[in-house]
Amino acid sequence: MENRKFFLDIAIYPMGTNPSFSGGAESRRNHAGITAHPSEDGHPEEPGPGPDRAASARIGTLTNEVIMSNYTWNAWGKTRMKKNGALLICLGVYLLALLAAVLSGRLLQGGHPLFIAFIGDVVATVVVFAFSMVFDNSSIYDPYWSVAPPLIALYWLTGGGLPDRLPLRSLLMLVLILLWAFRLTFNWARRWSGVHHEDWRYREFRRRYKSLYWPISFFGIHLFPTLIVFLGCLSIYPVMAGTSGVPRSFGLL
Repeated sequence: MENRKFFLDIAIYPMGTNPSFSGGAESRRNHAGITAHPSEDGHPEEPGPGPDRAASARIGTLTNEVIMSNYTWNAWGKTRMKKNGALLICLGVYLLALLAAVLSGRLLQGGHPLFIAFIGDVVATVVVFAFSMVFDNSSIYDPYWSVAPPLIALYWLTGGGLPDRLPLRSLLMLVLILLWAFRLTFNWARRWSGVHHEDWRYREFRRRYKSLYWPISFFGIHLFPTLIVFLGCLSIYPVMAGTSGVPRSFGLL
């Protein structure tokens, strides 16, 4: 309260003219525009209510502004903390999905990289879908579109391990994919307000299909986009894996 009083004093009175610091009651009355006129018996008359009310109204307005600014700041801080917590939850979900994909790849070790990546992609999608049901929000899947491609490309590039030498052409393609993925994921994170925020189209599916919503969510909102993204990633496999007839390094052209 003392800090707020000091702030109000500075806001109302210019530097060095605060009557609460010096001059007593007479100085405070004069600064507020209240003049004490002498009466017939020589004693000063009581000041009228007009200037006093104006000064009180000004103090009340500034007090309300300070309270509202504090409330707005606190509300923004709570909303920010709530969103950051939701992003951490989403990060945890995707780390678990990645772990499940890696474990499935280990079980299929020795298989073709395309098949292993496809199975790992589907397994990760199932994990994300499970958490979409846990949080009752299919938008948990939304960043998958931009998170999966760089991980798939990285697996094809390294073959599940760390090679001694990485071709410049493959590295350049990986960097471009990472930049693209970062832009989309950042835009999603900036607009997503938390686990309570679900895409309006998904809410419309809920309203329209009711008990059939979750099967539709799995096949239409989760699995089908995963298949589309994986098919789109097939074009980068030759450069990443260095298949026959496709060089992994730059040539003359």
